[in-house]
Amino acid sequence: MTTPAPQTHRSDDVLLAVLFFAQGLPTGLAWLGLPAWLRSHDAALDTIGLVSLTFLPWALKFLWAAPVERLAVRLGCGRVIVATQLVAALAYAALAAVDLRTHFLPGLVLLTLLAAACATQDVATDRHAIVRRGAVGAARINTLRFAGFTGGMLAGGSGLLLAGATAGWATFMLACASAMIVAAAMAIRMMPATRTPDGALELRARDDAARVRMRGFFERTHPWTLLALALLFKSASAASESMVKSFWIDHGVTLEQVGIMTAVNLGLWGLVGAPLGAWLLGRKGLSARGVAAGAGLCLALLLGLLAVCIHGGLGITWLPTSGIEWDWVYVLLPALQAVADGVASMGFFTVFTRAVVGRQPGTDLTLVMCAESLGGLVLGALAGVSAARLGYAAHFGLAGAAYATYIAWAWRALPRVDIHAAVDERASQPFNATPARALP
Repeated sequence: MTTPAPQTHRSDDVLLAVLFFAQGLPTGLAWLGLPAWLRSHDAALDTIGLVSLTFLPWALKFLWAAPVERLAVRLGCGRVIVATQLVAALAYAALAAVDLRTHFLPGLVLLTLLAAACATQDVATDRHAIVRRGAVGAARINTLRFAGFTGGMLAGGSGLLLAGATAGWATFMLACASAMIVAAAMAIRMMPATRTPDGALELRARDDAARVRMRGFFERTHPWTLLALALLFKSASAASESMVKSFWIDHGVTLEQVGIMTAVNLGLWGLVGAPLGAWLLGRKGLSARGVAAGAGLCLALLLGLLAVCIHGGLGITWLPTSGIEWDWVYVLLPALQAVADGVASMGFFTVFTRAVVGRQPGTDLTLVMCAESLGGLVLGALAGVSAARLGYAAHFGLAGAAYATYIAWAWRALPRVDIHAAVDERASQPFNATPARALP
């Protein structure tokens, strides 16, 4: 079997990192920054809760992924990306003129439009990356994805809270609009890939644009297995993240402290765990299946250990403060979980990216990622019911046991969907100085 040589260059790495950063910026704004910013301006809690609606475009983008990819095939990924970035820039500029404290609904519409533009950009970006790099570049693509997206989230959330308190809301929105314009300017220079993953000329791929459709995903080998893997692979974090925050609040931790620890754990996930997973895939030569399963089992064990600590009241009091009843172990364990989750995510996403190499990688990867998002939303909602009925200790213990069971099944299921598993993952190692070559 011949694996196409990845067409990679440092400038293209920078471009992908910037585009993923642009995707993460509005997500961090809505998830990390806006709730605290609105609350500091005396917004009602039910109003703050509506901010979660801005995530809907990311969960529903599979509905328009195929038309967007057809357009990207005909016009080029660069033109589609430029258009979405300019729409995002206009949305940011409009937000600069909107006072969310008095005109929340117009602001919510603009935030949702912003999320839709960035989610649409992701379809074209994924096609560009996978067509140029193929299966051999999967780990490199996802290293850039995790690092760029996490950086964007931290900039969007922390940037609003820091810049909003000094320069003001409007200035920060205009700065974000400028960032979108910079990303658009970089995308203008994107060169179209000369070959598709199966070796056909890109000109021929344009003739196949009409064949890009959602049902094409289900013509692949084991499509339902791939969707099931994606639906559940984030179940551990979905079951634990919100409940860990609730546990902190119940034990006297302030909202500001929760925000800081959430940002730190996000950084550990995307900037420590994911690169560590890429290092294991590349320098250590481990398989994506092994990285995903090994880190997944560590994550399940950490959830079990958290349950034991809560049940037994274990831990050494950390910086005892009046009114706070929590231990350093309840900060350390979620931090370790974030790292393990980042490593596991790199393993799973490497398999997912390799699995969608073909004529419509943007559409197929979108379906996989939407399955992940929808699974996380449902499991996150069920987590609240479970913790309320069973208590924190039993909930985390059950979540750990369930995730260990999932990993045992995933160990057997991953080879069925990873049709390019023979690719030498060292070839896509993001720390190598030279691009990988095609395998014989």
